[in-house]
Amino acid sequence: MLHVKNLSFSYKKASPPILYDLNFSIRPCEKILIVGKNGAGKTTLSKILSRLLPDAEHGILNGQILLNDKPMSGYTRKELVRRIAILFQDFESQIVSSSVLEEMLFISLNLGISYANALRSVQATAEVFGITGLLGRDIHELSGGEKQKVALFSLLVHGPELLILDEPFTDIETASQQSILGHLTGPNFDKTVVVFEQSLDYVEYFDRTIVLADTGMAFDGSRDVIDKRELLASAGLCEPAMARLFPVNTDIFSMQKNRQRVAAEFEFDKQAFSALIAESCAHAAPQEIISMRDVGFRYKGCREFVLDKIHLSVAKGDFISLLGRNGSGKTTLTKCMAGILSPVKGEVMYNGKPVRAGDVGYVYQNPDNQIFAETVYDEIAFALRQKQVPEETVQCSTTEILSTMGLSEKAKLDPFTLAKGDRQKIACASILVMRPDVVVLDEPTTGLDLPSLREMMKIISMLHREGKTILMITHSMETAALSKTVIAMDNGRIAFHGPTRAFFENDELLRAARCRRTPIMDLSMSLNGKCLLNENEFRRCWITKNAGASS
Repeated sequence: MLHVKNLSFSYKKASPPILYDLNFSIRPCEKILIVGKNGAGKTTLSKILSRLLPDAEHGILNGQILLNDKPMSGYTRKELVRRIAILFQDFESQIVSSSVLEEMLFISLNLGISYANALRSVQATAEVFGITGLLGRDIHELSGGEKQKVALFSLLVHGPELLILDEPFTDIETASQQSILGHLTGPNFDKTVVVFEQSLDYVEYFDRTIVLADTGMAFDGSRDVIDKRELLASAGLCEPAMARLFPVNTDIFSMQKNRQRVAAEFEFDKQAFSALIAESCAHAAPQEIISMRDVGFRYKGCREFVLDKIHLSVAKGDFISLLGRNGSGKTTLTKCMAGILSPVKGEVMYNGKPVRAGDVGYVYQNPDNQIFAETVYDEIAFALRQKQVPEETVQCSTTEILSTMGLSEKAKLDPFTLAKGDRQKIACASILVMRPDVVVLDEPTTGLDLPSLREMMKIISMLHREGKTILMITHSMETAALSKTVIAMDNGRIAFHGPTRAFFENDELLRAARCRRTPIMDLSMSLNGKCLLNENEFRRCWITKNAGASS
């Protein structure tokens, strides 16, 4: 279907190549995962495969790309749009309509498909993916995850041959991620699908995996790539957690085989588990830092409340993950907490006084909503300068966090010329450099590769150890497992507020919040009903039988 021959690309003549000497083919109906760290060229390659580069954006492309044995340069834009659909990493930038229905119809109508046929296809697509209730909504009313779903599903309506998706699940809740992947990579979806990602978490769904590293291809093969630790490490990637747990297990995706292996080789250490529970329950008497009393909120022009009857007390020094399905009110809740939005009813208090904008450090879901400076350095230094901090201190603090976030070499660049993952780091750095007492992070790990993710979580954990209060909206269950507390939202109300382990033990709560346990959580629950939240906890409580005998 698609043949890439000796492909190299750079954005300017004097610049080093972003991609170099790529050679691969994509067969009809193949499902391919292309992975790489930030800067590996994933977004660039996605645009080349859809011919947006170099047609719609500038760049120097060498080599040849054949679509159905014909050079892509020989196709008209309309012919390519009919055959190839692309979801951008920055999905909001490709939404052009004011309503969901208009957005879903847009491509089909512009391709000359009749309104009646296009509408039938929209309705069928919405029914398959469970978004029929969104068709009558205005785009601006949707949450980030709902917008990402609309942007993705609108590409399916006209039935393109090739679907190119650049990090398509960053804002979508876990249960929907898995159901969408299952559909797009299943045998009944007779289209070619190429997904670009930062990690190998979804590798089991795909026929084939390509690893990009150092401007070229480091690997092209099956999901056995998870066994190639040195290759992955050199590419800035990491195998899935289950592969780290069982490094010589060739079928880590079989729950039954994993259970059999644990039963044969490991034993459960009850004392270690009791100590783990005791540690997680040990804490001083909580001191309230944020309180919400009977809070209700609705957006201007909307009849329905986005938040209703919210009663919440946030303890000083807590580390909270805020979970829930797309559109459940998570972002609205935290904006009310931070004084960015004012409730229609009820009150929000910060340290016993009505909250004011600026009391709480807030990192937005979309980094472009808060970035404005001409350079990365000035963006991060801005808030410190506004507080008239001595320039020597500004320089020291800004330089330190630039280094920590891996942004030192980009300090003088325009933030908007950088990839979304870098812009996400810049937005976080511009708030974290202030070290506020309360930090709200709305999806802080989206768009981050493994090294950047680890650095981000290291910073967040450091702030927590210093006594800062952390509230983090996330759709990553591995990230949520690091928190002490979970707040789960459901339809504008708080469905759960309590210990993280208690949330992940409760099937009913998980269903309501559209969350899924990680494979390690599932394995531990299936073995003896004890929920172990991550790889470290599993290793601590399940010890090898030889080790148990020697002790």
